[in-house]
Amino acid sequence: MNLKRFFKGLGIVIAALLVLFAIALSLFIYETEYKITELDRSVSPDGGYTLLLESIGDPDFPFGLTHIRLVLKDGQRIIAQQTLNIANDGGQLLESDWSTEWEDDCVVVTVRGQEQADTVCTIGFDGGIKISGARN
Repeated sequence: MNLKRFFKGLGIVIAALLVLFAIALSLFIYETEYKITELDRSVSPDGGYTLLLESIGDPDFPFGLTHIRLVLKDGQRIIAQQTLNIANDGGQLLESDWSTEWEDDCVVVTVRGQEQADTVCTIGFDGGIKISGARN
C-alpha cells in the first residue's frame, strides 16, 4: 500500500511539473511570436490622428526579420493597420528607423532597415494603404 501511495504522489509531482513546463513554454512563445509592444507614435499636426509603430514578438533568431505593425487611429477608432517585415540585422527598430510625413488626406511612413531599401507606406485617412520599396 505504501508503494501505491508513492507512485500516486510521484504521478502528481510529474503532472504538476508538466503543467508548469507547458505554462512556461506558452509564455515564451507568446513573448517571442505574438506580443505587441508599442515602439513609438506620431501624432498629426492637428492632433486628430495617431500613428503607432508596434513590434510583433521578437526579431527572428538569429539576424532575421523584424515584424512590425503600423496602426493609424482617429481617436480610439482604428482606421488602418499594416504589418511589415523589416530586414534589420535581427535588431528591434528604433525611433530613428522610421519617419512620418503628415499630409492633408494621408500619412506617409518611411521605415528603414539595415539590410534593405527603405519601405514607404502611404496610409490614407479613408483606410487605403499603398506600399512601395522593400517588401519581405
